[in-house]
Parts: sequence; structure tokens; C-alpha cells
Amino acid sequence: MSDSKTFTLNFGEAIAFVAPGFLAFNAISYFSATAHNWLAVAASKDGTVGLFLFVLLGSAALGIAVSGIRAWAIDRLLQKAWGIGPPQIKWGQVDDRKRENLNLMIQGFYRYYQFYSNSLVALLILMVARLSVGLTPDWSVWIWGGVVLTGLAIVYVLFWSAKDSYSNYVKAVNNLFSGASQKEEP
Repeated sequence: MSDSKTFTLNFGEAIAFVAPGFLAFNAISYFSATAHNWLAVAASKDGTVGLFLFVLLGSAALGIAVSGIRAWAIDRLLQKAWGIGPPQIKWGQVDDRKRENLNLMIQGFYRYYQFYSNSLVALLILMVARLSVGLTPDWSVWIWGGVVLTGLAIVYVLFWSAKDSYSNYVKAVNNLFSGASQKEEP
């Protein structure tokens, strides 16, 4: 047996952690000259593969931190206010078939939940960061009203999409372990 470990980053993990982490990285750039410079150079034609990897790793790390905030805030909110979850995984019943189905449920529901809810948290962090450094354009009240309404609509859609994805994940996992969907194949 090999002692080496492999690292894989699939699409679900990329959208669950890296994309929201990039929003948080953008928020950090308002306070960190290094992060600001990395983003500026990465956006220019002079960007290098090494710099891209720094931004990617920084985004992944921040995405995992954002996910911790999400787990503490949004997961609890969904569990307390809506009574959703956590899923009732019976680890003693996990065999190869259930492991495969559980992985499909994670990729098909839970990763999207993480994307929506992590993006919501990261977007709120980005908005607070931007407002805290005073970067507010001199717009008319109508433009500000449109921006605020658009922001509220995005928050609304992200939250309800997260709630639906999490609810579907919990139902599917609970169904898998309740025996209700288990039919013997001929």
C-alpha cells in the first residue's frame, strides 16, 4: 500500500469553496495591499501561473473559512427556524452501494447548498468590507435604490436556493437510511 495521498478538486468542491472564497479574497483586498496587488496583477495580461495558484489557494482557504461561518450561522438557522436537518446518516449501515449513493447526494445537493450559502456569507462579507472602507460611488438616490433592491434580491435568491438544496439533501439522505427507498433488485 502506498503512503502517498492524492488531492483532487472536483467541480462540486470548486463551486462550494473556491468561488465563494474568491468573493472573500476580494473583500480582503480592501484591507491587504498584497491581496489587492495579487488581484490586480492576476486580472492583467502580466499574470503568471504562480500568481494564479496563489489566488486559487487563497480563495480555497478563505472559502473553507467562509464555510465554517456558514455552518455556524446558516445551518443553525435552517435547523432551528425551519426544522431541516441535520441528515440522519447511520454510519453502521454504510456499505458500498450506500456510500456511492451518499456521494451522489453530496455532489447533487449538498455541494450546491454549500455554494449558495457560502456565496451568501461571502457576499455579505464583501458588502461590509466595501462599505467599511468608504468606497461608495456618488450615485443618485434612484441608482442606489436599484443597487439595494438588486442586492436584496440576490441575497433572497441565494438563501432560498440554499434552503431548498439543503432540504433536498436531508430528505434524500434520510430516505436512503430509513429503508423506504430500498428495494431489492431481481
